[in-house]
Amino acid sequence: MAQFNHINDLSLIARAHQLVQEGYKYMFDEQLVTVWSAPNYCYRCGNLASMLELGAGGRRFIVFGAAEENARDRPQKTVSGLGCTGTVAELARRLRWPQSSIGPAMSTQRVVIASLFLPESVSIPSPRPADPRPDVFGARPGKALSIVDDLKDKSRNPPPDESNPFATAAVPRPASAPRAPWHIEPNPHANGGLKNAVDSLRPNLRHKLWVGTLGTSTDALGPAPRRAIEHAMAALPAHPSRPVWVPDAEFHSCYADFCHRVLWPCLHYAIPDAPKTKTFYESASFNQYVAVNQRFADAIIAAHNDGDIIWVNDYHLMLLPGLLRASGKIPPTTPIGFFMHVAFPSSEIFRCLSVRQHLLRGVLGADLVGFQTASYARHFRQTVHRILAYEALPKGIMVADGDGAAGEDKVGEDGQRARGRFVDVGVFPMGIDVGQLKLKKQEPEVKEWIQLLAQRYAGMKIVVGRDKLDEIQGVRHKIKAFEYFLEHHPEFQGKAILIQIALPTQSLHAHTPSHPLLEAPDVTEAIARINARFSTLTYQPVVFLHTQDLTFSQYLALLSAADAFIVTSLREGMALRTHEFVECQEGRWRPLVLSEFAGSYSYSGFRSCIAINPWDTRGTGEAINQALTMSDEEARMRWEDLHNHVTTQTAQAFVSTFLHRTLRANAEDQAPGAAAAVPRLDMGKVGP
Repeated sequence: MAQFNHINDLSLIARAHQLVQEGYKYMFDEQLVTVWSAPNYCYRCGNLASMLELGAGGRRFIVFGAAEENARDRPQKTVSGLGCTGTVAELARRLRWPQSSIGPAMSTQRVVIASLFLPESVSIPSPRPADPRPDVFGARPGKALSIVDDLKDKSRNPPPDESNPFATAAVPRPASAPRAPWHIEPNPHANGGLKNAVDSLRPNLRHKLWVGTLGTSTDALGPAPRRAIEHAMAALPAHPSRPVWVPDAEFHSCYADFCHRVLWPCLHYAIPDAPKTKTFYESASFNQYVAVNQRFADAIIAAHNDGDIIWVNDYHLMLLPGLLRASGKIPPTTPIGFFMHVAFPSSEIFRCLSVRQHLLRGVLGADLVGFQTASYARHFRQTVHRILAYEALPKGIMVADGDGAAGEDKVGEDGQRARGRFVDVGVFPMGIDVGQLKLKKQEPEVKEWIQLLAQRYAGMKIVVGRDKLDEIQGVRHKIKAFEYFLEHHPEFQGKAILIQIALPTQSLHAHTPSHPLLEAPDVTEAIARINARFSTLTYQPVVFLHTQDLTFSQYLALLSAADAFIVTSLREGMALRTHEFVECQEGRWRPLVLSEFAGSYSYSGFRSCIAINPWDTRGTGEAINQALTMSDEEARMRWEDLHNHVTTQTAQAFVSTFLHRTLRANAEDQAPGAAAAVPRLDMGKVGP
């Protein structure tokens, strides 16, 4: 006890909590309680956790919850997954909380999760019209209609039996299998990181409702099939859902034209050249973007229950928080959180958008706006300050008096302007479900594939990458760097291979030359060049696979057998695939090569990777050489730092902290006297 108090320095604990932001503040029984979480200190002092209670009786410091030395590694023994040891039950007893409020206090409150695509979709057999041209979704007759085109092109890949180590895993599908009018299946376009994060808290997060689109063409569905689908989706045990019905043409214009021709490039620092892409600046498809967001708002309002917490996700729905607030049908006491899963650019980039004010005011309808990194949150605050002239504070945005979510001037019945609102802006790094990944790794199929890969590539170094095929992911830069590596380190020719896994790009214009982010042809041409240059009868330097070519078990086996994992993103929110690689490397401890422009790199735990600038071909090539020649001792030291971050910033921590912060932000804004407006300056009384 004395050692713990000495290390933590009680006179500075409140300030230290504010600086490192590792605690949580809860309002309970009119007392402000701060739970102090210090993993390093707790480890040195036998895993004691501490609590600072501020109330009418003054400041009271409590040390509680001594646990076993390895308890910090057990998610079920931590509070919100952030390393504050001591059992959850004991913490609840100390704070006199009801047990249902632990974890995300959502065991009684329902969380409404709005995302463009639902976790599950409906497979609908496509009609066979006489016109052979593709429909608005890019699908051709005879194929199931899908929003995302399949980039798989076997003609550009080597024969499966020659280069694909997983070619034998293909299972033929019966040609004459009977098909129902429709059936529910996993949605390939869903936000996988979000779905897995929410699923990781399934025991505590019992009441939830997903709101989104199916990701398939639905114009041909009549009222009866739609009602049947709604009933079936609402009854799903894992992901109860409410479909949002959007006409195909409207969705196409919103998703393909505005989201991926306007917003996606802007958020990732890829501003097209005018006038070749004047669509970017004129934003004619913004009307469809507004219409889709309004359909989401109508669906949420129709399903709203008292006590709901609304969680809006990603750039597809930036207007939704403001539409919900402006509707007047969602009570002010309803917490609304908005989380941006991708990057957010500097104000000098975002201000190029003609609809910038509409987007910012829409986001500011939320009580809490969350980002992956501190730099993205800072960019958002600066952008709001420079474009809307609102006061930007380190913890959020002070919305001006009378400026509602939709920008209208509000005046109360007493003739007075409505007071301003304070919108919290926070940083919430996404993570993975470490426990679930470890269970998956132990499956016999994964171990069998690890052995097969070891036999197939015996005596060779395996470098693995997994990226979408667009310019932002920097796959072309990676291929060029690997070519430089082989050219300048000839001792690895015939002994090092790059296995690049390609994810389908989320653009309907994947086969349109004018799409600003397309790079699939460039990538395949670069792969063909390097294979033609360095291949032999028994060696092929680059193996190019699509996600359809391998199962998740094979993917985990590949991560486990890799000698290095490389990410060359030019800009990215959070590279969760690097987290998966770190956990799959337990026992081998091989290094990670990571772009400085990936969100993961902004955290101190990931500074133990081999950092690269993807624009520097030479530096990236030398980083590959450093990774493959690194000593086991250095690699293990680097891996331990990475592992500590991954097991601390987990999926459970992400969801629970975001939802708790959303609740707190709404409660503080609704509290009497909260965010009191500063009187307007009377210019008539200034000066002579």
